[in-house]
Amino acid sequence: MKTITRSHEWLILILMVAPFIYLGTLYNNLPERVPFHYNAEGIPDDYGPKYGLVLLFGGITAFLYFLFRYIPDIDPKQQLNTSNYRKLRVAIAACWSLLLFLLWYNTAHGAQSDTFLSFLLASVGLMIASIGNFMYSVRPNYFVGIRTPWTLNSEFVWRKTHQKSAPYWVAGGLLCVLLVFLVPTVWKTAVLLTITLGLAFGSALYSFVLYRQQSTNQQ
Repeated sequence: MKTITRSHEWLILILMVAPFIYLGTLYNNLPERVPFHYNAEGIPDDYGPKYGLVLLFGGITAFLYFLFRYIPDIDPKQQLNTSNYRKLRVAIAACWSLLLFLLWYNTAHGAQSDTFLSFLLASVGLMIASIGNFMYSVRPNYFVGIRTPWTLNSEFVWRKTHQKSAPYWVAGGLLCVLLVFLVPTVWKTAVLLTITLGLAFGSALYSFVLYRQQSTNQQ
């Protein structure tokens, strides 16, 4: 088990460091001021010094690594130290790495805004699908998963909610990947947000209904 854990950890670190190695190969050829923020149509609307890319995104990457690395240690339920959770960390690291590669490539080569936005949002869709794949067997905890008052209060509701929601999250994430390449640019971000919010609200509503049914049956 320790060897498997170590292998996952090295893979996660490689995935998170790789975009910055790529950035290093581009750094000297970048303009002094580069895009830091994009609007909903993938057009830059804020700029900053290029060293800020390393500081800002390096800080975010480090935060994400340590956050997901040590969540299992601080979770009171101690249910996250599993191979399934480590696979989720690998999937999230891969999607984050892809997103950074897209940002760096666009910064250096100036891809068309529609193409850039499509691939950027598709990487988010892949992350949603990856989370859905993990959901099916996630154990009750306070940090990861569908954490509503009803799932946290009942292990049965937690398990059934995640088992029911998991395929919808996988399908919803893959649907996002497809639609962001098909719909007009002005609708791409709205489509991703609508599907994501729909998945979150639907999962929460299902947990509430299931909890009410369980409470009624126990009376």
